[in-house]
Amino acid sequence: MRAQLNGIVVSNDYADMYRRWGYKDICCPNDIRAMLEACSEDEDLILEVNSPGGGVYAGFEMYSLIRNSGKNVTAEVQSLAGSAMSVIVSACSNVLMSPVANIMIHRSSIPYASGNAESLEQDAQMLNTMDESILNAYCEKVGDKTDRTTLRHMMKNETFLTAQEAIDCGLADGILDAGSGTTDPTLAVACMGGLPQVLSKALATAANLPPIEDLKRLETEIDSEGNTSAVENNDAEEREKMEITDIKTTEELKAALPDLTKQIIAEAQTAERNRITAIDAVAMPGFEKIIADAKADPSKTAGDVAQEIIAQQKKQGVNFLTATEKDVMESKVNDVTAARSAGEQEMTLEQEAKAAAAADVAYWKEHK
Repeated sequence: MRAQLNGIVVSNDYADMYRRWGYKDICCPNDIRAMLEACSEDEDLILEVNSPGGGVYAGFEMYSLIRNSGKNVTAEVQSLAGSAMSVIVSACSNVLMSPVANIMIHRSSIPYASGNAESLEQDAQMLNTMDESILNAYCEKVGDKTDRTTLRHMMKNETFLTAQEAIDCGLADGILDAGSGTTDPTLAVACMGGLPQVLSKALATAANLPPIEDLKRLETEIDSEGNTSAVENNDAEEREKMEITDIKTTEELKAALPDLTKQIIAEAQTAERNRITAIDAVAMPGFEKIIADAKADPSKTAGDVAQEIIAQQKKQGVNFLTATEKDVMESKVNDVTAARSAGEQEMTLEQEAKAAAAADVAYWKEHK
């Protein structure tokens, strides 16, 4: 049984409303239910697909209906299976593409956002959850052909896939043969501009050359002087770059780059030892708390500690001068004349000390 699955993906209610207004290019979960019910038990269901996508949750429902039906469902992508429709066709047991068709995958989105910070955070959480659900559908379809990290990177960049690219990554299974509605393995490569794999092996055997799939591991690079050199394909390197950009935690970093992680830890430990040594070098008696606090704070440098000690010393000096001046004023030592004579009262040792202190105060006031 053949049926069309075209137009924007919407909920059942919206589909009824649009169709009453005369819109025909609409598809919804109830359409899938009707198709599955109309298809006899011994009959396969073939869906002729052309859709840019639409509502994510309507698409999820359609995906689940196909996946859980137990029927052999084939999707023939005639033009585009984009966004939500790319998820729906991933539930099909076989996805065939026209040579000119595309599959488009991207991250989920909402047409508008409003509200306070909490509501916007909830929107972001909802979108992230949608993306993970979409990835679940893709990963189940592609199997071992493409890993989750690569698919996530493709979604992030809103990737349009040609028929052959969709086959290579596992989102499609073959290319439609003209007029037959079936997959021709020769056409699958020929229409993309290459030799069929079966013919390439035969030709390679006849010419005593390695098969073309082995030769494809190398790329030809021509420099400005016209010299040709073979270089290794950098697919593995590009894939590693994508995996690195998805690292979120320290444990993931350790697992992905163990040697680099060890190097970073060793350099950090050396830098911390050097910081502690520099702080000890400026330490002074009486400032133990400043030293201890600085060692416990990784952001503090020896220069910071030195400035704090100098500021504390200045504060202590001002306090000392203030206290000494108070003692001098209370002792009235300034009333005692410096000159001594036989007929004048001798200064006591205490008065001499206070007189000396008064002289120090006068000096510091003049020179501070």
